[in-house]
Amino acid sequence: MSEKYPKLKFGEITVQHEDNWIKQAFRYFNYDTKIDPTATIVILFHDTNEVVSTMDIVPDKTIVYTEPLGEQIQPYNIKITSTSTVTLHKRSAIIGENNSRYLKGFSDIYNNKFKIYLPDPSVFNCIYYVIDVKYPDLEKVVFSIFKRKYGTDSSRFLFSYDHELITKQQAENIIYRLLTNWV
Repeated sequence: MSEKYPKLKFGEITVQHEDNWIKQAFRYFNYDTKIDPTATIVILFHDTNEVVSTMDIVPDKTIVYTEPLGEQIQPYNIKITSTSTVTLHKRSAIIGENNSRYLKGFSDIYNNKFKIYLPDPSVFNCIYYVIDVKYPDLEKVVFSIFKRKYGTDSSRFLFSYDHELITKQQAENIIYRLLTNWV
């Protein structure tokens, strides 16, 4: 649980790659490689210990992704239209050695887990937030992905989501889309 964001739920993502030695070498030297949609993505929700695999993820028509703008990897905005429309805005940055180009807000979200896991520079690191109309200067974090150092044959990520605005099924869909939808 995060002290600043007590409503966030957490989980882990494991991506098992089945590809050639070139992509393994790129990952060994810390370059992100495209995650093939056929790769096995396993999602573990910490609050319920529920495990979801790529095969269990069903399309969700309540989520609309805008097309990436320019050089961005992830979709810029996500709109969720279940009972009311929620627009998620994105902030992303690659975390470098010694936390250079540090993404503001990760330590607030992952304050307990951040100390345990080493951050890994990644184009997948992102924070999605909503802006309250009454308080436009305040960002409410709704979803985030944080890549952690692991090995070359698989990638490990932490994620968080606000269960009051995003369901588990919607979180699964967002994770799958962000990890497999490179430009």
